[in-house]
Amino acid sequence: MNDVIINKYLSDNERFADLYNHQIFQSERKMKITPEELVDINPLSGMALCEGERNLQVIKRNRDIVKKVSSKTGIRFMILGIENQMNVHYAMPLRCMLYDALTYNDQVNALRKMHNRQKDKMDGEEYLSGMLKTDTISPVMTQVIYYGEEEWDGPMCLYDMFGDEVNKDFLKLYVPDYPIHVLNICKIKDYEKFETDLKAVVGLIQNKNTMQGFKKYIEEHKELYKNLALDAYEAVAVFIHKKQLLDLENIVRT
Repeated sequence: MNDVIINKYLSDNERFADLYNHQIFQSERKMKITPEELVDINPLSGMALCEGERNLQVIKRNRDIVKKVSSKTGIRFMILGIENQMNVHYAMPLRCMLYDALTYNDQVNALRKMHNRQKDKMDGEEYLSGMLKTDTISPVMTQVIYYGEEEWDGPMCLYDMFGDEVNKDFLKLYVPDYPIHVLNICKIKDYEKFETDLKAVVGLIQNKNTMQGFKKYIEEHKELYKNLALDAYEAVAVFIHKKQLLDLENIVRT
């Protein structure tokens, strides 16, 4: 139920764009995305693996939120995902890498189907690959939204999962790393730069420790919360996950 509420809240195109602009594209003006450029796509990705002649194993993953966005940097589009986490996940780089790899695989499969449908001539390496030499795929990016109360102490890249004894300089020569983007909602300092009601939601989250302080913060920002959308109240209740603060709408409007 919690995931459903948060996914519904963050799936809104304006909030989704606000999150990515604030955290990922803040220093890249050309990359700043608008809500109008975002299109929902199927969050389910997968691939079939053959084991022997008859056994078929299917790997599939269902992202929390995934959208396609037109790009302003010469790329046709990018695919952007969000994964919500209440608890630290110590295999998150691997999890994000798998999500992204399956999404890339979906793009290659789509090209293969298109060429088959159009009966395009494909010989040798192109036939083997399922794509023409001139075909391209689009970048995929995943942002992890963490709303646990403890600090994120999990790995921030694939290298972190190898341990401290591994020679990282050697790895850089031969093994690709896979960094991830983690936003700790409870710790973000410049949340006032958000342009949507994310500013109000994160403000409530970060002033949740005492009921007195919570109400004081609301009183000082009354105009901000007076007309807050219902799904924003629901999201805060989930993010805070404290029973005494679940009736947020009544607290704010009193």
